[in-house]
Amino acid sequence: MSSRKIEQAELVEPLNDRSIASRAEPPAKPSDGPTGGPAVISTNEPDAGADTAPASANCMNEPKPVGTYYTNEPEGRPDSAMLTSTLSTRMDGGGAIGLYQDMMVGRRSWLKLIQHELLVSLGGALPGAVGLAFRKIFWKSLFAQCGGSAVFGRGVVLRQPLKMKLGARLLVDDDTLLDAKVAPVGGFEIGDDVLISRGCTIVAAEGPLRLGNHVNIGNGCTLMAGSGLEIGDDTLLAAHCYVGGGTYQVDGDLNVPMRLQPGLAGKVVIGPGCWLGAGVTVISGVTIGRGAVVAAGALVNRDVPDYAIVAGVPAKVRRFRKGVTPPAPAA
Repeated sequence: MSSRKIEQAELVEPLNDRSIASRAEPPAKPSDGPTGGPAVISTNEPDAGADTAPASANCMNEPKPVGTYYTNEPEGRPDSAMLTSTLSTRMDGGGAIGLYQDMMVGRRSWLKLIQHELLVSLGGALPGAVGLAFRKIFWKSLFAQCGGSAVFGRGVVLRQPLKMKLGARLLVDDDTLLDAKVAPVGGFEIGDDVLISRGCTIVAAEGPLRLGNHVNIGNGCTLMAGSGLEIGDDTLLAAHCYVGGGTYQVDGDLNVPMRLQPGLAGKVVIGPGCWLGAGVTVISGVTIGRGAVVAAGALVNRDVPDYAIVAGVPAKVRRFRKGVTPPAPAA
């Protein structure tokens, strides 16, 4: 069944059209890891509470036109990062061991499999100071690049670490998942002096993932680079933020399951020096400007200007940080 694209002239919950990535993937099957995006929907009906006043030239409330929707034929649907990545591990065929090698190690090598099992599966479970010292010394050999003094907590899960480039003095707390299954080599990059707190899920899929220097990720955050994710230097994410994923159309054929409905994906860019409060959700295709502040619990579904303070569901500009001149209204 061939894939065909339907161009949408207007989106109700606008995304960043410059970063929309058009891509077609094979049909997906449920994965064994975190799945899909958040329960966020887009409709073809205008937002009754939307502002009707003219938006500023650089205001997040200004609608942006086009995205590329895919038909509800499975061959044309952009799957979530985890669904697509899991599918990719099954395409080479082979038995259960071969599939496990594809998913966790990234190559069909018994030597690499044994190394992975000894260092990650066994070494990752070692408790206390002994475990921290073991992982600090021996895990560096697992990565494409790993800076000095990187520390990994207990229960950290690595999927295809050969594709990851990690900076110096990285701290990854307990029970965190780092997943580069479908990323290109070097497509999973973390800078220097980064803190990733307990229980985070960080997945680089078709789009590359890059965390800048001095980034701080709070506990329980989920970062899904379905079409790319970049977080600038010195940015803070409080606990339980969700960044990336994708959206699905809800007004299609009612006989088609939601998982097969048209989807939309785009790169997420969060500028340097930002602060995202607890429980913030950032939808794919959004750019958050330099130094912006996002209030706790906000849903960001459109671009945020530099140094803006936004809040609400959906998030809207409340004001700009002190000393910043708001952009002039559009003519």
